[in-house]
Amino acid sequence: MSEAQEQAFEAFWAIYPKKKSKGQAKIAWGKLNPSGDVIAAIMDKLPKLKTSYDWQKEGGKYIPYPATWLNAEGWEDEVTQATETRKISKGPQPGAYQAPDPAVLQENQQQLLRLLEETEGMDL
Repeated sequence: MSEAQEQAFEAFWAIYPKKKSKGQAKIAWGKLNPSGDVIAAIMDKLPKLKTSYDWQKEGGKYIPYPATWLNAEGWEDEVTQATETRKISKGPQPGAYQAPDPAVLQENQQQLLRLLEETEGMDL
């Protein structure tokens, strides 16, 4: 790998969020031997991906290893920002707390009161 490619790889490594398997990433970079335009595209895309829904969900659990991302030409992927995903999702996110509807709570409370009145004095 040329000195220029080595420096470009180190710049990539410095901003890639998952610091795993650097040796494999370096091999992938060497095989890719990216042109200046590809390096610019990679460096432009990474900040956007860092804030994307896919890379933010579950604490970054789904950020690919850098070698995998390079081999897959991940800089060509579409980016869905985390805020956009929340806007287009329908209903609550799985596991998210959803406050009960006040009208339903009031109806349930009234039903419970009626049941208590009906059973008052009964030997249960």
